[in-house]
Amino acid sequence: MQIQTSSVSRRVAALLLPLLLLSACAPLLGPRSVQLSKADLEQKLARVFPLQRKLLEVFSVTVDKPQVDFLPQLQRVATLLNVTLQDRLQGREYHGSLRASFGLRYDAQATALRLSEVRVESLQLEGLSRNAQEAVTRLGSQLAQDKLEGMELYRVKAEDSARADRLGYTVGSVDITADAVVLHLVAKP
Repeated sequence: MQIQTSSVSRRVAALLLPLLLLSACAPLLGPRSVQLSKADLEQKLARVFPLQRKLLEVFSVTVDKPQVDFLPQLQRVATLLNVTLQDRLQGREYHGSLRASFGLRYDAQATALRLSEVRVESLQLEGLSRNAQEAVTRLGSQLAQDKLEGMELYRVKAEDSARADRLGYTVGSVDITADAVVLHLVAKP
């Protein structure tokens, strides 16, 4: 009886050993993606804001408090920002909002996630005449696109980049889901 038990134990051990080794190595390989939530993106965007600019030496514009939403069907991120416009000549202040959307691209050289294809969807300020609203919308849209296009949103930590490189991985694609921006790691070619 002793011989059979020993033989069975060796077979079970032979079957379990590879599974144990694989499960022990799994933490070393780490996750195959990096996820950034809405809160993560809002925190990253908040580093840039408030953004203050002068337009034509007549207006002062302040843009702040970014709120993001994911548009997975379009692979874009939408953002809503508060806007304050001060008319320095007339001493008036106008409040409103700017809605913009953007795609994301990974810059491998800088190991950074950057905004791309920034579009201003709308810029609304309460209390402006129609002509003034149109002029401000044109100027504000250009300002927002110029400031945000190519902006670094997230930089992969140097140690994380080096670790992925040692393991033979790189960022392959960026995907926008309903809950997060996902940077997918793929094996290097």
